[in-house]
Amino acid sequence: MRSLSPSARRRPSSHGPWTPTARKLTTVLRAAAQHRGTAPVEIHHHCPVFNDIAFDTLKDPQERLHRTVPLLHVQTMRFGPEGDYGVVRAPATGGLRVAQVAATGEDALIVHDVTA
Repeated sequence: MRSLSPSARRRPSSHGPWTPTARKLTTVLRAAAQHRGTAPVEIHHHCPVFNDIAFDTLKDPQERLHRTVPLLHVQTMRFGPEGDYGVVRAPATGGLRVAQVAATGEDALIVHDVTA
């Protein structure tokens, strides 16, 4: 039987099997299941055996501010340490892109609506 490296061994949790992250995931999956229509859910799972450094940028509190977009109902999709970046619709393609709020204006930002 193959022995796992120290970084690949499961770390004990003081929260038991239902960590705060697991509770959030349960809430998200329940909301997606109850949503009428399409509700894509993206799950990032850390694999210490094959890709131990994949989520290092999300673990770092400063980097996380630059790389995650908090989705809050009826709020604009802004992110960054000062909220200076946002998600806007690209006029040429109709797709979404990241832009500086100062360059596009607050009115150009996409508003997240869980009922849409």
